[in-house]
Amino acid sequence: MIDRKSHYQQEPIEADIYFKFVCFYKTITELYDRTLTLDISPHDETEAYVVGKKKSLSNCYAMKVYNFVMGYIPRKTGEKFDFERWKRENFTRHSAQYWVDMFNWLKNNGDEVICDMIEKFNSKNTYNTKPMKMFNVFI
Repeated sequence: MIDRKSHYQQEPIEADIYFKFVCFYKTITELYDRTLTLDISPHDETEAYVVGKKKSLSNCYAMKVYNFVMGYIPRKTGEKFDFERWKRENFTRHSAQYWVDMFNWLKNNGDEVICDMIEKFNSKNTYNTKPMKMFNVFI
């Protein structure tokens, strides 16, 4: 069992808040990627497989979502961004569909962090959000 205070050198803000930040990031980028291609991963039929010129669109959108999340974290937590916590959650081995399903479950159960991120992302987002609406992410 990890003693969170000694492990993170601080009191935890919320035990799984970085999980939620990563979940938001991975879901939004995955759903966008699915709008760019009909190709699927050879290992997971629910995972988008973006190649060629569309890969730069995917990377650009991912960076915009990442920048949004990096700006959101300090405002939400009152603490500076903790790269180790982000990395620990971000590099867990879950399928793309796992993140989408978890995001939808959190959203449908009214999770405060996820719902607030959706609201802020929609209100400040000047990027292309139409693809997200077709997946009922922001409804």
